Amino acid sequence: MEKLLSLSWVILVASLLFTSMIWISYSLEEQNSQKQNFLKDTDFLTLLITDELKQYGQVLVGAKGLYAASNEVELSEWNTFIDSQNLPTRFPGLQGVGYVEHTLHENRDKLIAKMVDYGFVNYQILPQGDRSEYYPVLFVAPLDIRNEKAIGFDIYSEQIRQDAVNLLKKTGDTTITGKIILVQEIDDDIQYGFLMLTPIYSNEANSSDTLTGMVYAVFRINDFILGTVDGHLFDNIKLKIYDTSVSDENLFFDSQELHDTTFDDDFSTEIFVSINNRDWVFSYAGNSVPLNLVEALVQIFIPVVGIAMSLLLFYMFRIFATNIKLTQEAANSEKITTIGTMASRMSHDLKNPLTVIKSSLELLKMNLGPDLDEKTKNYTKRIDDSIDSIFSIIDDVLEFAKNSKLHKEKTSINFLLETVVSNIDVPKDIQIKLPENKMTLNCDSSKMKSVFSNLITNSIQSIENNGTITISIESDSKNAFISIVDSGPGIPKDKISRIFDPLFTTKSSGTGLGLGICRNIIEQHRGTISVHNNPTTFTISLPKTLASDDDNVVDAGVVLKKMLKDIKKDET
Repeated sequence: MEKLLSLSWVILVASLLFTSMIWISYSLEEQNSQKQNFLKDTDFLTLLITDELKQYGQVLVGAKGLYAASNEVELSEWNTFIDSQNLPTRFPGLQGVGYVEHTLHENRDKLIAKMVDYGFVNYQILPQGDRSEYYPVLFVAPLDIRNEKAIGFDIYSEQIRQDAVNLLKKTGDTTITGKIILVQEIDDDIQYGFLMLTPIYSNEANSSDTLTGMVYAVFRINDFILGTVDGHLFDNIKLKIYDTSVSDENLFFDSQELHDTTFDDDFSTEIFVSINNRDWVFSYAGNSVPLNLVEALVQIFIPVVGIAMSLLLFYMFRIFATNIKLTQEAANSEKITTIGTMASRMSHDLKNPLTVIKSSLELLKMNLGPDLDEKTKNYTKRIDDSIDSIFSIIDDVLEFAKNSKLHKEKTSINFLLETVVSNIDVPKDIQIKLPENKMTLNCDSSKMKSVFSNLITNSIQSIENNGTITISIESDSKNAFISIVDSGPGIPKDKISRIFDPLFTTKSSGTGLGLGICRNIIEQHRGTISVHNNPTTFTISLPKTLASDDDNVVDAGVVLKKMLKDIKKDET
């Protein structure tokens, strides 16, 4: 008794631990799925931004072609080219496109005079001062209030821009500058920016000595990102772009300046990008995305159902232990009847919440049918199977605990055996031989069917491959005998004496109550049931006084067998 009470606590703890494991497993899978989606989104964002930069570079390739086709590009030709590009519509993240000319000190005044002739009457090379060479801005478009500030600016006069020009001269490739503040920043909305420079040469030698100038694109970093990326992508992802390496002084872009969202940084990653002779670091952080309806319901359903089933199992085993105690203490049939009544009531109390849970699960599957993914289907199937298993356990415990009155009637044992076998899923490689001689008993047919079903099912489960189950009926002057013999490996010697004990089982699953229930039923009929090995044989002995000598009872088993033979004959 005390062992059973202790077992109920063990079952409760084990069930709660199992529920926790399933819930944690589901949560970890969900978190991993969100992390993978986060990484996919970061790859997409990185590719989107870098591909857009490459597209903007094509504008410079077109401008370079304009200069390659002419010894000198007039302002009117430049304006015509710019108008044809439709920059504001095609490239919304671009501040402007311009031309920088390489000029030595001795040619400075000539260049200034040319620009005055173009109509820039106040043109100067800025900052002023004598230098051996200059890279001033001649043209920039669109010529708005910001870009006007860039006309005449010598990009070689500032160190970061100068480093980019020197790298361009060395490699001959399109080059991006480091993080700079543009001369176009004229108000309080100051953004960091960068230039993309493409070289123009006087001949095909493409050397620094033949470098005549550069076409370049101007970018304000915030405008460029917003012109490239849908702002809603920053709802759950935070992006920081660093120039060259991760440090506060190299921070180039921060999405939170544009999209103020609180981040828990559940996920993070860094992607290193090299483009146009420049290294950038894309540093991402992300929040967990809110669960959709199906995911949220499953995450709630797992612990609720798990805890409910754990408590039901605990409650059931406590009842079972109490029933055994009452049975042991019962001195008469009145107490046994009380136990059966209580077991029936307890069974009803246990089954009601289980039925509600099972119905709710079915409604959930019906409502979400096509939306359920394989992972969620697997979890709902586990829950469904567990509920069915608990129903089966409750039925076994109820059957074992109660001692209901027999409802005897004149019954053909052969018909009962035929009916039981027809309702069992018998494997093709197992043959069941039914008895030839007939026996009619005055018994409870429903309970006897339960006995036969249990014994035959056990025999089927004990046979590993091909095998035979033979059922025979015999009698002597006092008793009727029904034997069930199988060709299985037999029952271990150390276990055969306990085979009818409650909760004892040789199988990996089940309640261990089946054979105990069989013994109770047979004893109610004032009979006995025994077992021995080599081969495994279960023998039911019933007093002859239960037998009927009425030869006029129609043997339905014979009728059923004849019908089955006729059907098979017709099929062939």
